[in-house]
Amino acid sequence: MELDSSGELYEELLQIRHVSLSNHLESHKPYFELRKKLLIDDGDWRNRIEELFPALIFCERALAQLLEFRKGELILKQIKNRLFDLNEYFINWTRGAFNASEIPFKITPESQKTLDQYENDHKFLCPDGEYKIFTWHLRMTPGAGRIFFRPDETNRNCIIGHIGNKLKTVSDPT
Repeated sequence: MELDSSGELYEELLQIRHVSLSNHLESHKPYFELRKKLLIDDGDWRNRIEELFPALIFCERALAQLLEFRKGELILKQIKNRLFDLNEYFINWTRGAFNASEIPFKITPESQKTLDQYENDHKFLCPDGEYKIFTWHLRMTPGAGRIFFRPDETNRNCIIGHIGNKLKTVSDPT
């Protein structure tokens, strides 16, 4: 629980991995192996997006936004951690519909009122050449950072459309 940059209380339920018994290590091994890759060179990980995040497909806009952040910026660490967690969910998503409650942090869809009023602000060009609306998003704290994404139920992966500041909403049109 924390206060965000606008002074609002932000609460998030986190899932914490632990290894208190030796058999825990084996169940978390894929997670720790990928984490180790991410820790090798914090500045270089953005050049290895496809290798590190095989379940995430990035729109050109999102890749460009990702490269705008400077090495060492606190928000870049948040972005990396959130992308890692999203990737893990989508790698393990093998059946059924997308289930936001299975992601170990808070994600929310935009309200229909916001989408009705600011549809174009939430529409991004996807790698398949089509513009699509991105409603699901997660927060990066502290600050107003957001990652907007779109679950692809056909291919069981995730399209990342926006990495950066909050987009316009009915309650915050700035």
